Amino acid sequence: MLFGAGALFLVNFILYGLVSDSLYIFNNMLILVVSISFSLGLLGFEQVLIRVSYVDVKLLAFPKALRKYLIIFLLFGSLFISIILSLTFFGWDNFIYIFFLSLLSSLNMLFYNLLRLGSCFRSSQLVSVFWKVSLTYILLYEFYFGGFTEEGLKLFYIISLLISFVLSFSLFKKSKITVTYLNKKVDFKKLTFAFFISTVVLTLFTNVDKLLLPKFFDEKEVAAYFYLVNIFLSTSLIFANYIGFKSLVDFKKYFNYESFKINFVLLFKISLLLSFFIFLLVNLFIYFYPHGYYNINLSGQSNIIFLLLIMAVIRVLYSYVSSALGAVGDFVNILKANAWSLLALFTTIVLFFDITLFNFISIVLFIWLIRLSLYFSAVKGSI
Repeated sequence: MLFGAGALFLVNFILYGLVSDSLYIFNNMLILVVSISFSLGLLGFEQVLIRVSYVDVKLLAFPKALRKYLIIFLLFGSLFISIILSLTFFGWDNFIYIFFLSLLSSLNMLFYNLLRLGSCFRSSQLVSVFWKVSLTYILLYEFYFGGFTEEGLKLFYIISLLISFVLSFSLFKKSKITVTYLNKKVDFKKLTFAFFISTVVLTLFTNVDKLLLPKFFDEKEVAAYFYLVNIFLSTSLIFANYIGFKSLVDFKKYFNYESFKINFVLLFKISLLLSFFIFLLVNLFIYFYPHGYYNINLSGQSNIIFLLLIMAVIRVLYSYVSSALGAVGDFVNILKANAWSLLALFTTIVLFFDITLFNFISIVLFIWLIRLSLYFSAVKGSI
């Protein structure tokens, strides 16, 4: 996980200022396609598999009725993502490409979850990071020795994810995980709908800034924002993803609300220290290398940086609470939390007419805080 996120961090860190703003944004939007596909590629159906599965070391047992829906959700998920992103950013000329990119990403995500359920944590993490590391190598090699174009970028993403899929399939076959199917009937339709809404809302929350920014701001501002997010938010998201990954497995085995609250406070303190450490490290880098090759220009960005650091704290806490809700949440509480979150998202955006970059990030921060509060309440209401 650390290597993969670090690899993408390195790419975005090096390329900013060395390629055009439009190409830098295009690269970040391709990363966005993969990120959305990992979250929404099965329309939340992977969460249903996690909830209704029976896990015993290397044995995974699923209700037989779910098997036939897996391919349907996989194809419709990729189709849904392709339509949305073609409408909002890429255009219909890239529809087929976005579909296959999303499909490969979703397949990787599926094997990642199967390996994780089978307690093959190293293999699941390798699946998660391999495409990022291989992509980083290809992009940096191409930049220094070949050139950098949109068509080249599109090809490199497909190659990296295709290699990663072959690797994930091979790791699953070698893992000796046994998948069996249970004949018992499970009413999973309500749960599927709840997790679909939950996943859609989460995807909107996670990516609303990246999807809307190109509509309101020029390329220079958008590229600068992506760069600041890469420096001040991405590192904390690595930690947040690890917390979510580890906590879900633990909560699946055992959940205690009192321990949950104690760990929540502890994570709050740790994430504050992490944000402070990132801020300190960046400023030390600027101090010792003020005219370095990768000079970071933060002039006039202090307010935005402050908001991003606070958002990093909230995202770490949300990852932990979200894992708890995914493990123990019931249909009603999951649906209520996401319905109120969605209402807060649209209401807040509509109320802000004076759109500046600072106001925009403030909106995103505010709705994340609301979502965190709603999820915490939903966890309490589900036990």
